[in-house]
Amino acid sequence: MDLEYDQNRGKLDGQLHQGEPLLSAPWTVPLLAHLHTPTSNATDLMPMNAKRLLIVDDEAEFGEFVRRVAVDSGYEVMVTTNGLDFQKNFASFQPNKIILDMVIPDIDGNELLLWLLAQGYASDLIITTGFSPDYAKDAKTLAEFKGLPSVKVLVKPIRLAQLREALSA
Repeated sequence: MDLEYDQNRGKLDGQLHQGEPLLSAPWTVPLLAHLHTPTSNATDLMPMNAKRLLIVDDEAEFGEFVRRVAVDSGYEVMVTTNGLDFQKNFASFQPNKIILDMVIPDIDGNELLLWLLAQGYASDLIITTGFSPDYAKDAKTLAEFKGLPSVKVLVKPIRLAQLREALSA
């Protein structure tokens, strides 16, 4: 079955696995099981090759959709729904892939992109938008110009196959 998240309808269509509904409430992000020593720095315990995805999107359903797909692809995932939480969690989570929604209420996507670059982020970026595709393409050009090695753009609605391909790259 083909799945997609459609922001205009604000819901997910289809199922992720046979017989398993795509969404379940409450939405939670699983804790990283290997980060159990309270006296240790959490980033010291993460394997260097761990796949860590940090998501910022103000649509909680979309964040949950991406989280479930990414976890199935072997990622440790943190979902944030605003720019401030994203910024607060960036350094401690140390993502090697980010999904950045271009339009969130508290900060413009380009401002957040420039903040990321100022923090020294140099890994993969997936830019998403449900609005003007040109806006996302301009952000992609900026990110590539500033030296990010892999920048992809996904325009909502996003199909499951598109998301899996972007996560696997």
